[in-house]
Amino acid sequence: MKTQILKLSIILLSSIFLLSTMALAGGKGKGKSKSTPPGWEQGEKTGWKGENTPPGLTEEKLGKKQKAKMNKGHQNEAAENESKKAKAENESKKQKEKYESELETEKEKREAELETEKEKIKTRTKKKDS
Repeated sequence: MKTQILKLSIILLSSIFLLSTMALAGGKGKGKSKSTPPGWEQGEKTGWKGENTPPGLTEEKLGKKQKAKMNKGHQNEAAENESKKAKAENESKKQKEKYESELETEKEKREAELETEKEKIKTRTKKKDS
């Protein structure tokens, strides 16, 4: 029975030791959190020879990238302006068509009124003649 208790205590102590070492190994360490990237605590990041750009990225390449972004922005602006212009033209066409159709209906109404007036005048003159 003493041997069983001894075996059980050894197993229990070794499992506690194993769990505690696993917990410590999985920890974040000194001053680390989930939001900081790896290597962040090692100091300021610089490129080769102390430059402020990463290796392989020269000022010329940076300038090209910035120009490309600017050109893309200008292209987007030009496209937006073209679409706004096209929308404005479509709106003006719609308004013009609406105005013309209103004029046409008004003209037809007046012509119909003139015809009815002519008919009335004809019937009056016929009555007077008879």
